[in-house]
Amino acid sequence: MAEQPSDTHSVHRLVTNGLAIPELNLRHIRALIIAAQENSLSAAALAVDLSQPALTQGIGSIETKLAVRIFDRLPHGLRLTREGEQIVIRFRRALDYLGEGLKNGAAISRRQARPEHHLTLVQVKALLLLSETGGIAAAARMGELSKPAILRPLKALETLSQIELLEKNGRILTLSRAGHRMARKFRLGINELVIACREAARQTDHISIGAMALARSMLLPVALAELARTTPLAQMNVVDGSARELFSALRNGVLDLVIGALREEPPPELRQELLLRDRIAVIGRVGHPLAGHRPSLDELARYPWIVGPRTSYLLDQWQQIFDRAGIERPKAPIQCASVTTIRGVLTRSDFLTLLSRDQIAIEMSAGLLTPIESEIPDTIRTIGVFTRRDWLPSALQERFLTQLRMSARTLHMERS
Repeated sequence: MAEQPSDTHSVHRLVTNGLAIPELNLRHIRALIIAAQENSLSAAALAVDLSQPALTQGIGSIETKLAVRIFDRLPHGLRLTREGEQIVIRFRRALDYLGEGLKNGAAISRRQARPEHHLTLVQVKALLLLSETGGIAAAARMGELSKPAILRPLKALETLSQIELLEKNGRILTLSRAGHRMARKFRLGINELVIACREAARQTDHISIGAMALARSMLLPVALAELARTTPLAQMNVVDGSARELFSALRNGVLDLVIGALREEPPPELRQELLLRDRIAVIGRVGHPLAGHRPSLDELARYPWIVGPRTSYLLDQWQQIFDRAGIERPKAPIQCASVTTIRGVLTRSDFLTLLSRDQIAIEMSAGLLTPIESEIPDTIRTIGVFTRRDWLPSALQERFLTQLRMSARTLHMERS
C-alpha cells in the first residue's frame, strides 16, 4: 500500500502554502544560473543546448514574469543586479531540491545521466497534485485538467527517474512510497520558486506556522498580533495538530516552522531553538476539594485525571510523578490534547490535570480554574521553534522569528 501523508487534511491542503506555482521554464532557470556563474550567455546556451537568441528570449521571459531585471548587460559580459543575486540563490536551491527528488530512491545503475536536466514543471505539478489529493481523478479535478493530462507527465516522470511512482490501491491509482519522497523534495523546490517570485516583485510574503497546544495559548498569539500590526499585508497560515503531524508537514515543506515543546533530540532534518521555559502545575476547578491546601501525592491519586495523548510530553511527566514515588497511577479515563476541551471538563468536575498557568489564564481571571499547590515537584517544559536544517527564511519569515524571540523574552520578564 502506498505511504499516505501522515499530516491531517487541514495541514496537507497547504501543499504550496496557498500560492500558485510560478509558470517558469526549468531549462531557462538552469541556463540563467550557468550564465550567472560564467558571466556569459553563450556559455549558458551551449550548456543547455539552446541557441543564444532563444536563451536571451527565455531569460527575458523570466525577467518579465518576475518584473525585475536580473542581469546588467555589459560590453564584455553579464553582471547580476542586486535583485538578481537573490533570485539566483533561490533558483539554485529550487533546482537542487528538484534534483534530489529525482534521484531519491533510484538505483544508481539504472539512473539516467542528469535526469534533472530533462525535468519539466508540468511533471512537477502533476506529482504534487497527486500527492495532495491521493488519486488521479481527484488530482485532475483540483488541477482542472483531464485524467490523461495528469497521467502522461507522471508516466514520463517514472521513465525519467527510473523510479516507480504509481501503484494501485484498490481501484485507485495513487503514489508509491518513493513517489511521496519525491513529492516532498519537489514541494521544497517549488517553495523556493514561490519565494523568489514574491521577493522579486517586492510582494508581502507569507508564512505557514504549525502550532502545538501550549504555543497556541500564549507565545504564538503575542507574536502574530505584533507581526500583523507591523506588517498588515502579511499572509499568515496557522495550523493546529499533533507533533507528529506538524513535524511531517514541516519536513515536507508544507509548513515553514513549528512552535511547541522541545524534544530531547529533534527529529531528523529539523533544528530546534529554545524560546521559553514554562512551569507545569496541577490544575483543578475553583472549589475543588483539594484547592486551598497542599495535598500529598496519595490525595492527588484519589481523583480522576485528564492526561495527554499517547507519546505526549505531559503524559510522560504525569506517569513519572507517581511511578517515582511508588504510588499507583490514578485513574485517567480521559486522554485529550485539546486544551479547550480539558478546561471545559475541569470547570464541571473534580478532574485534575497538568497544564501551564498560561493555558488557564482566562479561567483563572474568571474564577473558574486554579493551580493546586502540591507535593509534585516543579515540572519545567521547554518551548521553542522547529525549522528545517537547510531552511533559508524569507524576509518576512525572518522577521517573524525575531518577533517570536522578542515575545518569549517579554513573557519571561512578565513572569519574573
